[in-house]
Amino acid sequence: MQFKTWSQALFFSFFLAINSLTSAYSVIFDLNGVLLKTDKIAATQQIGYWKLCRALLTGTIPGEKTMFKELNKLTALTACNKAQSSKGNQLPQVMYDWMVSQEKNKDLLLRTQKALLAKRKKIKNPLKRWHYNAKYKLIAAMARMMFAPQRFAATQKLAKDAHRLVKQLKEQGHRIYVLSNFDTESFDLLRQKYKKFFDLFDGIVTSGQAKLLKPQKEIYTYILSKYGLEGHECIFVDDQQINLDGAAQYTIDGILCKNENLTKVAQNLNDWFYQKSS
Repeated sequence: MQFKTWSQALFFSFFLAINSLTSAYSVIFDLNGVLLKTDKIAATQQIGYWKLCRALLTGTIPGEKTMFKELNKLTALTACNKAQSSKGNQLPQVMYDWMVSQEKNKDLLLRTQKALLAKRKKIKNPLKRWHYNAKYKLIAAMARMMFAPQRFAATQKLAKDAHRLVKQLKEQGHRIYVLSNFDTESFDLLRQKYKKFFDLFDGIVTSGQAKLLKPQKEIYTYILSKYGLEGHECIFVDDQQINLDGAAQYTIDGILCKNENLTKVAQNLNDWFYQKSS
C-alpha cells in the first residue's frame, strides 16, 4: 500500500519493529467507522441525484434524526435496545430487531415504505404534499440503501490502511477478531466482496449472528466464550465510547477510533502492546 507521506510509512515500519518484540494478544475490531467506511459517491448514486436535488430545492433534506423519527413510529418486535448510531442518536427499536435478525431486511423495508406512503396520503394541502413528497422519496431512498443488502454493500469500502494494519497484526502473531453490529444478509455480501480481507480474521461475531447488539453485556461474554478469550488479554477498537464502556466491564481495554484514523489506532495499539509486555 502506498502512503501519502514518508512519516506515515516510517510509522508503520516502526510499528512492525516494536510490535515484533511484544507478546501475542487478541485485537477485536468494530467494522463501521473503524475498518469500513461509507463511500459517499456510491451512497449518493444509490439514493439518486434527482431525489437529493429535489429535496434541496424544497429545503427538506432529512437528517438521521428525521429518519429515526419515522422508523420509531413502526411497531417493534422487541423492547431491549441501548445501541446508538455513530452520531450518538439511539437506534430505533425496529433497527435493533433488524440487526439481531428478528426481522428480515425486506420486511422492514416494506413496512417503512408503506408507513411513509400512508402519511403522504393523509396530507390534503397540495403544496404541503409536494414538499412532503420530496422528503418522503428521499427517506424512502435512504431506507432502501440501508435495508436492501445489495444496495448497502455497494456503499461500503475498506477504510484507508485497514487491510495493511490487520495483515501486519496477523504477521506478528496476534489473534484478530471482529465484533460488530451488522445484519446477517448485508455482512454476508460484504464478506464475499472483501473475501481476502475477512479471511485474515481468527473469528467474527456480528449482532445478526449472536442475536445481541453492542453495548449489551451478553455480546461481550459471547465473543469471549466462543473463541476462548481472556478479557485482560484483549484490546477492542470501536468508534463509540458506549461500546468500549460495555467491553471494559469484562476487563477488555479499549481504543476509541475517530474518522477511521487507523494510523492513530496503530499508534495506540503499539503503546498498549508495549505496556502489557513491560
